[in-house]
Amino acid sequence: MLERVRALLGASRTAEDVRDDGPKSKYRRAPVLLRIRSSTWFIGLAVGFGVLVDLSSYSLAVPVIPFRLQALGYGDIGGKTGWLVSAYAGGLIVSSPVVAVVGAKYKNRQIPLFLGLLFMAGAVVLFMEAESYALMVVARILQGFSGTVLWTIGLALITDSVSEERVGTVLGAVMIGFSCGQAIGPPVGGVLYARMGYRAPFVFSLILVGVDLILRLFIIEKHNAIKYIRAGHYIPNFEAPGYVDPHKTIDPTKTIDSQKTVIAPDAATNPREPVAAASSQTEVDKSASDPSDDSHATQLNKSAIDPSAESHAADLKAKIPSHWIGLWHMLQSPRAMTTMALTFLNGFIVGALQDTGMTLYLEEEYGLTSFGAGLVFLGFVVPTFFASPLAGWLVDRWGTKWIMAFGTFLCIPMYPLLIIKGPLALFIFFLAVIGVGVSAFITPTTVDLALVAARNPTITTAHVFSLFNLAFSVGSLIGPIVGGQIISGVGILRGWTAICILSAGLTVVILPAIVIWVGGPLHWRSWRKSPEETDAEEQSEEKTAVEPRPAQT
Repeated sequence: MLERVRALLGASRTAEDVRDDGPKSKYRRAPVLLRIRSSTWFIGLAVGFGVLVDLSSYSLAVPVIPFRLQALGYGDIGGKTGWLVSAYAGGLIVSSPVVAVVGAKYKNRQIPLFLGLLFMAGAVVLFMEAESYALMVVARILQGFSGTVLWTIGLALITDSVSEERVGTVLGAVMIGFSCGQAIGPPVGGVLYARMGYRAPFVFSLILVGVDLILRLFIIEKHNAIKYIRAGHYIPNFEAPGYVDPHKTIDPTKTIDSQKTVIAPDAATNPREPVAAASSQTEVDKSASDPSDDSHATQLNKSAIDPSAESHAADLKAKIPSHWIGLWHMLQSPRAMTTMALTFLNGFIVGALQDTGMTLYLEEEYGLTSFGAGLVFLGFVVPTFFASPLAGWLVDRWGTKWIMAFGTFLCIPMYPLLIIKGPLALFIFFLAVIGVGVSAFITPTTVDLALVAARNPTITTAHVFSLFNLAFSVGSLIGPIVGGQIISGVGILRGWTAICILSAGLTVVILPAIVIWVGGPLHWRSWRKSPEETDAEEQSEEKTAVEPRPAQT
């Protein structure tokens, strides 16, 4: 019983471990709640809550901005609302390359996430106190800076923490934060603005930032947790890429993959270094208790690695070019670029249709206030609570291609149906179906990018998620501008019709590329192949398409 309590609060140690006077003295005493703070579910909770904070801080202001601009006496509300929404995306665009390089160069994720939240708090306060339009734009740009860190580094932390086989399920659960942030933002922002004044939505946002700061401080990253394991601590049910629990029985008769690709390795060198599963219980115990081996966060036992694998890893290290070359290799991958194009399109539609046009259309057609528009927006968000985890679960079993294609196809007829001037309930139903479709392709998008990074030694998860963030940001920048100018030029009702038709047309254009490239190139007889054959073929083709190049001297 005592041992179970000790395992829950931290990790257990033997008397022999206590007597060990190895060089890693600072890891000999486990921190409080080590097991919980280094667990995948806690890291996922912190990252998901960070996504919630970013989306809620962004969407809290969306239903409030038009009414705030009216209160300040500005005209051309549609156009100015579009520029304010786009300013946030502009901050994301400017900061994405910088965050990509920092995330690829340094393996520590906790410090950038903490600083990003502090930046978020400052931007929220600035926007809350701004009374000039120019200062509002500056505040939204600064808020975009922090959003880049929360998305890029946060998603990279997730892929650092779980194996490739579970990344879809975990990312699907994390994306619930995306749905919750969108859900609480518009209705809460509208209610607080109507009942308590302009500052109330932003005070609520600052409270969420404070909670997230506490979660960030409690995270223990996997590479640090493994150092405690090496120092002699046992963490029950611990998981990390390439880690084998020494206390679980290993069947020697079963074949163990000795060269499993690790997602998000030590970012100081950035090779996709193969890490072998231990071949015996003795080797696992040795690797878990030896405190002198500190060569890699997820490499517990060098002796367990096949010599040829170690030689291959050394060759990869010699070939790794600069971090900017990794970004260039991303641009050469049709699979990655198709995913980026879909992400851009999603940002464009969200910015033009939902953030810019919907509030104005609902006010014009149905006479709804900011509170009513926020409640209608829940019709889009609530289905994603269930659709995002389900999409992640399906991706881990069936792959990304057809799940993403289904979600994209589902959205195509729904956009024009939003034009129908019928009961409000019918409008909400069409919006809910769009929410399911968006969830069905957003989660596979993040998983597919993680797989692209895992299968090319020059590309890290910081690269792929920064470009993911950049693509969405460019779409979010252009979408509100286009939507706002269309509404300003032809009026709200005609502008809404034009935006809906444009969204459907662009979605039709991207669908064939998804079927051909996402999840690996399409083969006419791929449905007859086993998952193992398909996966091996995808890896072979992607490695041929983008070969690592020697660093220039």
